[in-house]
Amino acid sequence: MSVKVYDFIIIGGGIAGLSALNRIKKNNKTVLCLEAQKECGGFVKSWNEKGYTLDYGPTVFLKSYEETFKLVKDIGLEKEIIFNSSEATKRFLCRKKRLVSVPENPFELLKTRLISNFSKLRLFCEPFVGKYNGDGIETIKEFSRRRFGKEISEFVMDAMVSGICAGDISKLEAGALFPRLLEIEKKYRSFLLYLLKYKKRNLDKSADKNKGINFISFKSGMGAITKRLYTIYKDSIRLDSEVTDIKKNSSGYEVFVKDEVFLTNKLVFATPAFVTSKLVRVVDFDLSKLLGDIPYADMVTLALGYDKKTIEHPLNGFGFLVPRSEKIRLLGALFLASLYPFRAPEGKTLIKVYVGGVHDLNAISADEKELCNQVICELSQILSIRSTPEFCKFIRIKDAIPQYNKGHLMRKRKIYEHLKKHNGLYIVGNYLNGVSVNEAIKSSSEIN
Repeated sequence: MSVKVYDFIIIGGGIAGLSALNRIKKNNKTVLCLEAQKECGGFVKSWNEKGYTLDYGPTVFLKSYEETFKLVKDIGLEKEIIFNSSEATKRFLCRKKRLVSVPENPFELLKTRLISNFSKLRLFCEPFVGKYNGDGIETIKEFSRRRFGKEISEFVMDAMVSGICAGDISKLEAGALFPRLLEIEKKYRSFLLYLLKYKKRNLDKSADKNKGINFISFKSGMGAITKRLYTIYKDSIRLDSEVTDIKKNSSGYEVFVKDEVFLTNKLVFATPAFVTSKLVRVVDFDLSKLLGDIPYADMVTLALGYDKKTIEHPLNGFGFLVPRSEKIRLLGALFLASLYPFRAPEGKTLIKVYVGGVHDLNAISADEKELCNQVICELSQILSIRSTPEFCKFIRIKDAIPQYNKGHLMRKRKIYEHLKKHNGLYIVGNYLNGVSVNEAIKSSSEIN
């Protein structure tokens, strides 16, 4: 039996694996991408159902995502890009079951109803807070309470974390999830002073035609990017090809799929940490243990279609987030048809809501009807909706988002130390350097 040999083999056909495939093909190397499922894309998939454009996972990316833009340009997808409506720029937090807009600049903090007057005073004292001098590692809760006080930590920061990774601020490592925060503290001493300086620096740009344009997607949804990558490179992709084992030999790696064996000089893991952990165990047990210790949060999403006339809230924004102190099940929601009106049929609107995360471990296995009824009831109260949704798409996402809990940066350093011991072994994805699509794409830049 002849055995095929490749310069590279990629295990996993999600956005990270497909980005790695694109990079390797541009370098004129032979490469095979093995995907266990019957389609590529991972969580980055989209489709149309009853006139609604739906995304399985991520729905937008930010205009600051340079690596994503590079990839989009590289595969000729620029004409498919769409920008958010300029009328949908506000962000909201849920406070006492009502939405309050988030201040867009430091000066609006004085009049916001989001936080108490005491917390406003505490916030404006932030420039006088000293830098962290401890020897330990701060959680997001510890960091934010030290700099901004209890209310902002447990209300604003908690809600922000719900929107990013559905995690627990008392467990997440501040420097791992928000490395920029530590950089600002070190360089500028104060976040308030930094924001004031940043605002002043951008005053002369206030007339920019792109003002208010922050969220970007594609006409047919975020899945357009993975669909295009599959179309371009489908001859180098094997679907329904679950890797069952790998072995290291003197010249590279043996990759086992069903009754086939492939040989490669370099091996790229583009699978979740727990999958990579199982496959790499024979090659490096300690590396396997480090990867297996990275926790994940489950998510449940509901895409809800309503008649616009039945919703009293103007939906004039990106969406809203809910701190856990509100004691409701909803983590947050996106006003998708406000961002991109043609995502819903004429006269309708589309709202995507999120449930689950580390504070709601039972959501992933909850009865669909009961969970839908509870979520719809909570949403109706918050947005003053007078009807039930005309459309509902319920999705359970097991192991949706990696959690950068305390000790993550140390674990990451050890993982990279182990990788250096194995020539031609790479890890790409969103569980080491950032949970966003952009970081998943960027991770492939280390492949050579």
